[in-house]
Amino acid sequence: MCKDIIFDLDGTLWDARDCACDIWNRVFDKHEEVEYLQENGAVLFPDLKDTVSRLAKEHNLYIVSNCQDGYVPAFLKAHDMGSYFNLFGRLA
Repeated sequence: MCKDIIFDLDGTLWDARDCACDIWNRVFDKHEEVEYLQENGAVLFPDLKDTVSRLAKEHNLYIVSNCQDGYVPAFLKAHDMGSYFNLFGRLA
């Protein structure tokens, strides 16, 4: 049985498309997308938190993304999901 599961963030765990307009307006104003996502989050896919909670009981869960620094922690904070995922250091 596979012990480790690695998720991509955008399009797999959440859908940030609807808040993109608000984010880009703030970026233009402040140059800071991560702060918005920490405060507001994005739309989680149906039953995500319950599914992740069950998976975390038997698997090591990780998130990878080609996003800027702070983006994955913003997801974890906004949706209180930090206890389910293991964190890698920055690769590269």
